Amino acid sequence: MPRGSSYYMGDKLNKALVAPEKVEAVLDQVRAAGKVVVAVPEPKPEPVVIEKPVVVDPGELKTPASKSKTVWTWLLTAIGAPIAAFGNLDWRVQLAIVAVIVGFAIYGIKRRADLAKAVRDLKTEFGS
Repeated sequence: MPRGSSYYMGDKLNKALVAPEKVEAVLDQVRAAGKVVVAVPEPKPEPVVIEKPVVVDPGELKTPASKSKTVWTWLLTAIGAPIAAFGNLDWRVQLAIVAVIVGFAIYGIKRRADLAKAVRDLKTEFGS
């Protein structure tokens, strides 16, 4: 196809309204404008002042896990609840239920220990 022609060349209804040179000139201007990079300085973030502590010690985190009311509550609930609630089920089903609840209890106790350690580390870091 010759320069400036289209797929519909030869159709008496279609014709180009703009010369190819004008289109190329506009495209060259767009390409040149895209290469210009204007450096905009980023604003510096302002420091944030914290007036109250971020982590509040609920009090019980200071006690060891073996003396924690939360730990004993988890353990007793894990053992007693399935037996009381599902007493008429087969012993294997009860054992499976107890195993699942004990697993959740162990997870809760472990998370409590992790939280207590994190609070102690933060207190040490901030000198409280």
